Parts: sequence; C-alpha cells; structure tokens
Amino acid sequence: LQLLDLSGCVALTELPSSMGLLTGLLRLNLQQCKSLQALPASLAELTNLQLLDLSCCRSLTGLPSSVGALTGLQQLNLSQCALLAELPSSTGELMGLQLLDLSGCVALTELPSSMGLLTGLLRLNLQQCKSLQALPASLAELTNLQLLDLSCCRSLTGLPSSVGALTGLQQLNLSQCALLAELPSSTGELMGLQLLDLS
Repeated sequence: LQLLDLSGCVALTELPSSMGLLTGLLRLNLQQCKSLQALPASLAELTNLQLLDLSCCRSLTGLPSSVGALTGLQQLNLSQCALLAELPSSTGELMGLQLLDLSGCVALTELPSSMGLLTGLLRLNLQQCKSLQALPASLAELTNLQLLDLSCCRSLTGLPSSVGALTGLQQLNLSQCALLAELPSSTGELMGLQLLDLS
C-alpha cells in the first residue's frame, strides 16, 4: 500500500497501532477527520512517507514525540488544526521536509527552536496563527526558505533580529499583523525578496 486516503472520515477517533507496519506507504491523507484526537506512536515507523495531510483535524491536540523519525516526509499539512498548541521538538529532525503548513492553528503559541534544523524547508505557512507571539531565532538557519506567510498573526510582536539570514526568501507576508511595530534592520539583507506584504 502506497496511498491511504481517509479524508472526510469524520467519525474516526483513532488509528490502529498496526499502522506502523505499512512501511511502503507514501501518502497518508487524514484531511477533515474531525474526531481524530491523536496519532499512534507507531506512525514513526513510516519512514518512506512523503506526504501527511492532517488539515482540518479539529480535535487533534498534538503529534507523537517520535514524529521526527519520518525522515522521508516532504509535506506536512496541519492547517486548521485548531487545538494544536505545540509541535514536538523532534519536528526539527524532518530533514527532507519542504512544505510545512500550520495556517489556522489558532492555539499555537510558539515554534520549537529545533525548527532551525529544517534546512530543506521551502515554504512555511503560519497564516492566521493568531496566538503565535514570536518566532525562534533559529529560524534564521532556514536559508533555503522561499516563502514565509505570517499574515493575520495578530499576536506577533516582532521578527527575529537575524531574519536577514534568510537569503533564499522570495515572499514575506506580514499583512494584518496588528501588533508588529517595526522590522529588524537586517530585513534589508533579504536580497532575494520579491514580495513584501505589510498591508
């Protein structure tokens, strides 16, 4: 089995621990599994998994601490997971990750400092993370990042002073960040920036 699509299974509350035996699985779609509260720790055995879509899993409160073992993961979609308050520090071990979508994670207050280890990350979507107050300084290590969307992060008060180290950044969206009072001077070092939205 390479593709398992359970999207829209709104009554599904849990997955069996035997899921970890599906070592050939490449894509797991759990989008809109609105009753799913947790993922089994055995999910970490799916080292070939490339895409994990958990968008609109509104009852999901967290990820397994072992999620970093998903070394083949390229795309992780957690958008609209309204009860997700934090990411495990092992998230930084997802070295192959290219896309991380956390848009609409309204309970998320911070990102782990291990985020700086995701050096292959190209797109980071934090749109409407309304409780997010700050970004870790380690974010400056994401030199391959092309898009950073922080629009409607209404609690965000500033960017890391080292943000200028994001030399690959092409798009920076800070629209509707009502508490953002200033940009760090290093913003001028974003030589590849093509779009800056401060509306």
